[in-house]
Amino acid sequence: MTRGRKAKVGGLRPDQRKPSKQLDPKKNEHNEIPELPPADQFLGVGRTWPEPVKAWWRDIFRSPMSSEWVSSDVHGLYNAARFLAEAINPNNKISERLKCSQAWEKSLVSFGLTPTAREGLRWQISQGEMAERRTRELRSAPTSTVTTERVPGSSDQILTLYSQIHG
Repeated sequence: MTRGRKAKVGGLRPDQRKPSKQLDPKKNEHNEIPELPPADQFLGVGRTWPEPVKAWWRDIFRSPMSSEWVSSDVHGLYNAARFLAEAINPNNKISERLKCSQAWEKSLVSFGLTPTAREGLRWQISQGEMAERRTRELRSAPTSTVTTERVPGSSDQILTLYSQIHG
């Protein structure tokens, strides 16, 4: 009589799996960001790239994942930018916006821009370094920039206590 579960065909134990590639979050912070092409090439004559698309473009090229892309990937990212622009265009029909949103989400997966996609590609961002950097940024920021906005569901007692401590 055999004890335990039957092994899955082709299944790997954790010690047999390929190690994840560690992506350095600092590597691309100051890299040159490619220009978006003229918007009318992708969106139509007289249109410009919406601000959320420009912000997304800057963010993805500052991300650790961009170090894994090759020069030909930028063309796929142009299409992703177009999908995002059309998904947020209030003049489009809801069905068209939804279709473009789904295409944009597929593009994110293709380029490793979601946690699940990174896991599938065996990419990991060094969490410790990111946390240290964020802590340094918060500590170096002037204390006057800290605001105590009321968060829905928070208790007034907590806000009062916070104000007394950091006051």
